[in-house]
Amino acid sequence: MGRWQVSRQPLPGARLVSRACDATRRLQARIAVAPARSAVADVVLRMRGSGTSEVAQALQAARQENARLRGEGAESRRLHKMARVSGLRIRDQLTADGVAAEACRVVEGIIESDFAYLHLVINGWVQPPLGHEHDWKFESSYEHVMPETTLAHMANVFRRQDSLVIQDVRGEGGEEIPGWLRQAIRDAGVIALLVAPFGVGDALLGYVALHRCQADRPFLPAEIDAVESVAADLGRGLYHARLYERERSLVEELKSLDQAKSDFFTTVSHELRSPLTSIEGYVEMLGDPGTGPLNPQQHQMVHAIDRSASRLRRLVEDVFKLARLESGASRPVSRPVNLVDLVLGAVESARPALIARSVDLDIQTPGNPVIVSADPAQLDEVFANLLTNAAKFTPEGGRVQVSVAAEDGTAIVRVRDTGIGIPGAEQEQVFSRFFRASNARQQAIPGTGLGLAIVGTIITSHGGHISVSSEEGKGSTFTVRLPCTVTGWREKPARPPA
Repeated sequence: MGRWQVSRQPLPGARLVSRACDATRRLQARIAVAPARSAVADVVLRMRGSGTSEVAQALQAARQENARLRGEGAESRRLHKMARVSGLRIRDQLTADGVAAEACRVVEGIIESDFAYLHLVINGWVQPPLGHEHDWKFESSYEHVMPETTLAHMANVFRRQDSLVIQDVRGEGGEEIPGWLRQAIRDAGVIALLVAPFGVGDALLGYVALHRCQADRPFLPAEIDAVESVAADLGRGLYHARLYERERSLVEELKSLDQAKSDFFTTVSHELRSPLTSIEGYVEMLGDPGTGPLNPQQHQMVHAIDRSASRLRRLVEDVFKLARLESGASRPVSRPVNLVDLVLGAVESARPALIARSVDLDIQTPGNPVIVSADPAQLDEVFANLLTNAAKFTPEGGRVQVSVAAEDGTAIVRVRDTGIGIPGAEQEQVFSRFFRASNARQQAIPGTGLGLAIVGTIITSHGGHISVSSEEGKGSTFTVRLPCTVTGWREKPARPPA
């Protein structure tokens, strides 16, 4: 029998074990540095054919690493969801106090910390933490006025869309904390500090500060991202809430001023009526033959007084009427009415004035009723005013056209004239109080400047719209649009045959 010779080549099984051990070492090194550590761990878990203790240890370490990474991923997803939901709650608030209160609840609940504070920065002053004004850890060593250098540093962090993270305030990172606050933080036992500033544009509005007092509880990247997301939503929410509050305050102030103006007009109109009535009464008495004859000069003076009193009467009535309309004291009492009948009635009332000025009148109405829900008395005043203006501003020999139509559920009334027109730059002010076109003033055409303001207010209160198109020297067209309706309209029943 021959002697066994020992081969210097490793056995196939040994080669397999050796390759497995080398692969395991390489995988362990990659697990420590590779960003996709979960995927590497899964590869190791598939190496179940090796039986060495080294491979078994590597497999166990890979399992633990994989479980840790999966746990971090689940926590990251949880924090991301909480931050998104919390941001929506913050932005839903309409007041600055509501935004701040909701943000305090979010900051204290979304991330575990030993104490969390929310500070607002107002005009360079850092306010005490909201909700913790009386149990603040650093109150004894804190100055409410943040030094300019510290405030500038915080503003720079905000502009970089970054946050200040110090995992150990006792180490070198603690040097970033301002000296006036560093010792107070250390005395409170703080180890890790996270500060997330918030604001809008380049304006710093405040910051969120979270503190941990255990050395083994650093702030994880997912936690930092969640706090930064909440801070961003807080900045936007606080800015929009302050804008809303400012706008609401301005609206209330304007309403108050408008009400004061209406009250003033009403009071003045009421106070002017009594002496005006007395003036008109004495003018009438002077014109009575029973008081004695007047010479031509006296008669002319009495006529001038009467004319001025009548003009003042119209002004007082228009001011009083507009004040009541704008204050809501004279609300329309609407019912279904035929717009054609209203317009024809106004035309008949204005016809004498048109005839006196030799102005031609053209009327176009449909064969069917045009029904709108409106206050007949107020609409009658609208069309009477438009026709009176057309007659007043149209020279002799001119033309006034009135048309009524219904288009796509809208009643349309147009009053055209060939009068002096309105300068283009002034047409936007036509429906303003006391506005009178410059060419009307130059030609000394009388008027109060309130008629079209009253017309515009009445049409708006009826849910309609009025517009004007005009060319100076060629005339104007006023267009009234009102919503049509047939609700409640009934034709008169025909008489039964005899």
